[in-house]
Amino acid sequence: MHKFLLFLTSLLLFSCQNSPAPTPKEKNPIGDPWEVMVAELKLQDKPGLEGTEIARLKKGETVYFKEVKTDFKTKLKLEGDEYEEYWYEVEYDEKKGWVFGGGVLSKKDLENYSAIQERKSLIKIYGSETAKNIISFRNNYERASSALELGEAYLQAVIFRDSLEFYSRETGSGIFDGENELPGFLRQKSETGYRYFFNYKKWHARAAETKGDEDDTFFELYLKLYDVDSIEYDFPGWWLVEENGRKHHLLGSGMHLGLLESIDKQWGKNDLFKKELNDLKEFVLIDLMTSHETYWEDGPKIMAELQAIARGKFSFFYPEDLVGIQTKMAHFKNWKKQGLRINLRNGE
Repeated sequence: MHKFLLFLTSLLLFSCQNSPAPTPKEKNPIGDPWEVMVAELKLQDKPGLEGTEIARLKKGETVYFKEVKTDFKTKLKLEGDEYEEYWYEVEYDEKKGWVFGGGVLSKKDLENYSAIQERKSLIKIYGSETAKNIISFRNNYERASSALELGEAYLQAVIFRDSLEFYSRETGSGIFDGENELPGFLRQKSETGYRYFFNYKKWHARAAETKGDEDDTFFELYLKLYDVDSIEYDFPGWWLVEENGRKHHLLGSGMHLGLLESIDKQWGKNDLFKKELNDLKEFVLIDLMTSHETYWEDGPKIMAELQAIARGKFSFFYPEDLVGIQTKMAHFKNWKKQGLRINLRNGE
């Protein structure tokens, strides 16, 4: 039996050694196929604007890339759009020559043609840098599989949103409509252009799909801050806005206290959103220290919330923060002298 097993093992080894190696996939001998994407495109004897035309290519025709391109780019208009692209050596109908990169696409790229067309539109409207950021953000947002990756997408969105709004104010234009809006945003037209507001319900739902809970707990804070519909409008949830446009501050409702307590639970534990937690903490405290014209709640409720905040022993409080809260309490003890109006709930 032992000899039989030894024989069988030797036979198997011999068979493996003599099996033909897998044949590598051969490349197309004349090059990878590329498609002409414009109505007419010149095939030239050399790259650049000084090249001589040797053939006129039509939209939909195939050329074969010879894996050689120039080390320079040329600005050229094709069908009304300006491109800045390399020149590529190709073969067409047994002729070798050069074509401008703005007029061709590889067959592989054609599979994503709609995305490429959108990229061209974005570049045309916003410029290449902002277009690159928009596409990168979309991919990062949609493909994020961890809290870290979604956090990076959020920080990216915070940065480039300003450039979108600046462009919109300058031109009165925007590109995103309907289903093409930026994921995680709500776009609204204003008198000066378009505004892009974070939709924290979408961000929180996206966070639920990722590994890790730092993003879940962080976006829950913003669901509390914008508690009406989760949209980051100009007025956080501590404002009550009437139909006639008048607004009243909701200090005394417990929102400021609740937010500070929630931030404190994450403080020092959620390193991924450390800066954003600090910014949110500052946002809440600045609003607390600011004197507003009218307050919806009555004096006892306002004082109760301020006292609870002062006793909170929050880990992020500085001595000057506590002094500010105590100063605010002193103002409400003499609210009439301070020119404050309180208890608008009851029409006072």
